[in-house]
Amino acid sequence: MDFRYQTLNPVFFQQSGMPEDTLGKTARELMPDLEPFWFDTYGRVVRTGESVRLEYYVSRLGRWFDVHVFRVGAPETQQVGMLFADITARKQREQQQGFLLRFSDALRAETGAARVADRALGLLGEQLRLDRCYVGLYDLAGDRGIFPHQVGNHRIPPLPATVRLSDFPDALRVAHDRTLVIDDLAHTEGLSDADRQNLGALGLRALVAATLRRGAAEPQWAIVALSADVRHWTPGEVALLEEATERTWAAMEHAHAEEALRLAEESYRTQLEQQVAARTQELQESRRLLQTVFDTPPTSIVVTRILRDAAGQPEDLEVLLVNAFTRGVVGRDDLAGQRYSVAFPQTRPTGVLARLLAVARTGEPADFEQWYVGEGMQQWFRSIAVRQDDLLVLTSEVITARKQAEQERTRTLRLLEQAETVAGLGSWDYDLLTQEFRWSEGMYQLFGLPLGQAIAPHIYLDFVVDEDRSQAEEFVCCLTTGCADFEETLRLRVGEQVKTVRLKVVVVHDEAGQPVRTLGVDLDISQLQRLEADNLRLRLTQQRALFEAVQAAQETERKRMAESLHNGIGQTLYATKLRLDQLDAPLLSTNAALVSARNEANRLLSEAIRQTRALSHELVPMALEKFGLATSLQDIGRNMSTPSLRFHCQVQLDEDAAPLAPALQLALYRMAQELAQNIVKHARGATAASLELETMPGWALLRAEDNGAGFAAPPAESPGLGLRSIRDRVALLGGQLETGAAPTGGAYVRIRIPIPDFPTP
Repeated sequence: MDFRYQTLNPVFFQQSGMPEDTLGKTARELMPDLEPFWFDTYGRVVRTGESVRLEYYVSRLGRWFDVHVFRVGAPETQQVGMLFADITARKQREQQQGFLLRFSDALRAETGAARVADRALGLLGEQLRLDRCYVGLYDLAGDRGIFPHQVGNHRIPPLPATVRLSDFPDALRVAHDRTLVIDDLAHTEGLSDADRQNLGALGLRALVAATLRRGAAEPQWAIVALSADVRHWTPGEVALLEEATERTWAAMEHAHAEEALRLAEESYRTQLEQQVAARTQELQESRRLLQTVFDTPPTSIVVTRILRDAAGQPEDLEVLLVNAFTRGVVGRDDLAGQRYSVAFPQTRPTGVLARLLAVARTGEPADFEQWYVGEGMQQWFRSIAVRQDDLLVLTSEVITARKQAEQERTRTLRLLEQAETVAGLGSWDYDLLTQEFRWSEGMYQLFGLPLGQAIAPHIYLDFVVDEDRSQAEEFVCCLTTGCADFEETLRLRVGEQVKTVRLKVVVVHDEAGQPVRTLGVDLDISQLQRLEADNLRLRLTQQRALFEAVQAAQETERKRMAESLHNGIGQTLYATKLRLDQLDAPLLSTNAALVSARNEANRLLSEAIRQTRALSHELVPMALEKFGLATSLQDIGRNMSTPSLRFHCQVQLDEDAAPLAPALQLALYRMAQELAQNIVKHARGATAASLELETMPGWALLRAEDNGAGFAAPPAESPGLGLRSIRDRVALLGGQLETGAAPTGGAYVRIRIPIPDFPTP
């Protein structure tokens, strides 16, 4: 219903805006309209003891807070503590970063430098609430400022096409070496009367000019934000405009390059078409080879194209390719070209088609098990659906035998539980009023004591092993006070034997709700634990075999793809470059634009050849085969490092231990490769990253860390396939994966893989 402030620190008043006489008053006295959320949250924390951590926006203050609510003392004290910190600045940075991401995405979607500039100015005007925003070009030699692009409203009239730079001497001087910021034209220091008069004639009162420079201090290009009113530009707004200026310039340069490339492509299209025709036969041969590999796995693979309705929403799938296993299961070979709902009509009533269309709509992969009857099939399937662009790939495995085994195991467990309940083995009863403790015959057998011997609740403390003593004390407390239901597992030393016993306490209350009796059951699960350990070892062995088979298949496919890239696409690109180098038309040497276009095309082809060769080498880890794991990891760091992101790799192998198995070395290499690629792709703002491998008796430790912006979402909820693939590998290897925020900022991933289960080389 309410809460009273009992203890406050000085920072409380600075960040909350509460009055100085808050201490001792209740929340409803101070804030009659306080949201019910806080009363519900405090009450839940007091009742359960579970702390709450959240971020909350206080609209009356216009601030964001990071809030941690936790119980103080025992539940009956009904006290909670709250730690909170003002995170408004971080939230604003996150919002600005989100705008810059949307900003870059929007610019990439535009074609042509003019459309890029107009789109950028429009987005900046909306984000910063500007009256006018324009692009300015500096022509220092001609004493001109040129305004080719501008957007705005009626509060500031459109700027002329050009102005004289000498009319703004002090403003131009500032633009030579830094961003020009004017909050109030009439009162900004460092401006001449000519600057004030000429700037005022343009109809503005405040501006920010973010300038790009050539060399040390030669202004070249700028985006200028204008306001018709006096305005205090925040550092965040200035930084946002500076970053947007850099990105707009880069996007416009990219648009210019694309236009030049398009012209070059049109010039050589006829020649390329002839080469494509010559390669058609080779591609057909490659496709037949691909079909052979496609038919090899003992799972069903169906590649489909997403069909959409008039509103652009997925409504069905068109079957493009199926492998031999699929044709064998279905008993048909005419599936290609058919609608999925027609080829498999039972997918609608069973909900399979709806699951696939959800993947097509959201892009989120689906992994599900389904009992399917229809089209000559009556099986359990485990299916994985993944969308790639406008294609959807469905792989299915027949798991009928496993599901039948699971169902049989479930029925057996139910019978076992019922038998234990009927027998009543190991039950007891404690009267809270008389403190009488009664055991069943099974309890005496469990503890190895003579039937009828006097016992008391503290007998558990006499038998429990030292490591479990704290849990035993908590169990005895719940047993003797009836404070709450309780369930725990203890190890008891009975004679020369240590038994693992599962304990459960249930509290019985009277009509007034007061605890009057505790009832419990003790179950010896020692044998069950041994069986579970044996089963776990068996599952781990199977997982190892499955992992090695999957990894071998993946490496075979990578090698095939690398050969295809090197011998197919790479050779085509190299042949194209040779033909381009042989062109020698008189017009090319006299027309500067054609010479530039030819040089640009030559550069792009060289870059494509380099990237194709790099990708081919990346798919097949030659460094791992030739030089070992340590050298190959160092190679990853060197290849992934860029001027803006430096990788540091460190490898420390246990010299006294046997060499790692080849399968484990390959798994560690692939996981390190995936982690490094994730950092390059997703670690926003990162300038440094580390990749470390260490082996010790029984374990291999792999760590990756960066100083970027950290995970945008909890890694367990992230849809990224890269981290999910690593999780699957670690699970198959029986290892552990941990993710989180690094102490100095950024994110980290830590992986522990057991070594003993791998055969030595």
